[in-house]
Amino acid sequence: MKLPNGHQVEVSISRRRDPSPLIRYGIPVFTIVSSLLFGAVAISAVGVNPVVAYVTMFTSVLSWYGASEVVVRMIPLLLAGLAVYVPLRAGLWNIGAGAGIYAGGITATAVGLYVSLPGPLLNIAMLVSAGLVGGALMIIPGYLRARWDINEILVTLLLTFTMVQFNGYAILLMGSSEGVQSSETLSALAEFPRFFGTRIHLGAVVAVLALIAVYLLMNRTRFGFEILNFGSNPEAARQSGISKYKIVIGTLFIGGLLSGLAGAGEIAGIQSRLVPNFSPGFGFTAIAIALIGRNGAFQVLFASLFFAVVYIGAANVELVYSVPFAIVEIIEAVVILFFIAGEGIRRFELDVRSIPQSEDSSEVVNA
Repeated sequence: MKLPNGHQVEVSISRRRDPSPLIRYGIPVFTIVSSLLFGAVAISAVGVNPVVAYVTMFTSVLSWYGASEVVVRMIPLLLAGLAVYVPLRAGLWNIGAGAGIYAGGITATAVGLYVSLPGPLLNIAMLVSAGLVGGALMIIPGYLRARWDINEILVTLLLTFTMVQFNGYAILLMGSSEGVQSSETLSALAEFPRFFGTRIHLGAVVAVLALIAVYLLMNRTRFGFEILNFGSNPEAARQSGISKYKIVIGTLFIGGLLSGLAGAGEIAGIQSRLVPNFSPGFGFTAIAIALIGRNGAFQVLFASLFFAVVYIGAANVELVYSVPFAIVEIIEAVVILFFIAGEGIRRFELDVRSIPQSEDSSEVVNA
């Protein structure tokens, strides 16, 4: 590349072999702070003091009700974040957590409405079936990637759009006779039990168990070791005998299973019926959560906590200061955008070198 002063430079991008601790841990902190600063600009634009708004946002979740709502919001975010995290450790991008959520919600609704079992067994059947259907759905992009190397980002993204539309069709099939756009209401036996007089439901227990299971999988099992090896160097992993089909299809199946559980929790724990758009961007928020917590399962927990606090706190700011809820979506979108950029900085480095000009080339230029 030639600069205006006549000098030439060579610009190259290469993968970082060993990111420094500042890069590994500083990028997430810098991204969160930067996104909140950017959000402050959006808040100021509607005539609200951003400092006061952020104080309200983060203090409103300290009450018993606020903290319980944060936990409720964390349930699908944690499960969806783990659904993206597991394939990510294998070098795969699961953009289809939303597809698994809708698949799980539809399946849980069908089982809850049409299967007759005692309460606890019915809840278990809803969870198991939702997880299996979500996992089976993700076998499609897994097989296409492993067999024909078709990009999983495109396939999982298309599956998300497909399942959003199929959710509307499922509502028609299980439609309510009350004339509202939703399925029939689940029976009391099918609804997940709630705890402590709050909206915290059985999905919280499922999320905690899923977190522990993912941690043990990645750190205490041979399959987890193979996932990490495949993610760091796929070619070397294949040469050492690790099956590409096993890793690619297996991790995406686990991701679909986890997101299916998230969908079941939203329907049976919160909505009590299948409704349109019951997943307000959980699948895409999960991408940022997985990027923040890519160093470990418990980092995914803290990332989901951060997004839950932002969502619930911003909803309180909307009520107190009449701030448009679009501000919440702006802050979430900026966080995701900044983290994607931060991930690029973490994984790659930019090398700019000046190209010395020889005397012969100088003479040609002068001539």
